[in-house]
Amino acid sequence: MMNYLILIIAVFLISGVQIVIKLRLSAVHGELPSSGAALPAFFSGALRDPWLWLAGIALLTAAYLWYFAVSRMSLGVAFTFASLSYPMVMAGSYAFLGEQFSGYQYAGCALIIVGVWLIAA
Repeated sequence: MMNYLILIIAVFLISGVQIVIKLRLSAVHGELPSSGAALPAFFSGALRDPWLWLAGIALLTAAYLWYFAVSRMSLGVAFTFASLSYPMVMAGSYAFLGEQFSGYQYAGCALIIVGVWLIAA
């Protein structure tokens, strides 16, 4: 049971990292430049952003927790939990970024959750 909790925390962290990165890029730094000449200025600003540093730390923590749990359980079951990032990111995108989704997208996320539940049972 503890391994499942660790996996859920890892997926929650990685999903949160995606929301923070998108929020900081949208609100502060803008889109990642496509030209090489603009990259140094972009990264210079991004490296001074404490929220992006926090996201990096959360990403490393999520990786550690993921490997911790995967080393103790079936990879097939553990990897299924990674798909929970889709509904988590969707919920976070709705709550923090104001993104809207269709009924089909909500239904798809519900199917993912049911599928993870069936595999974990």
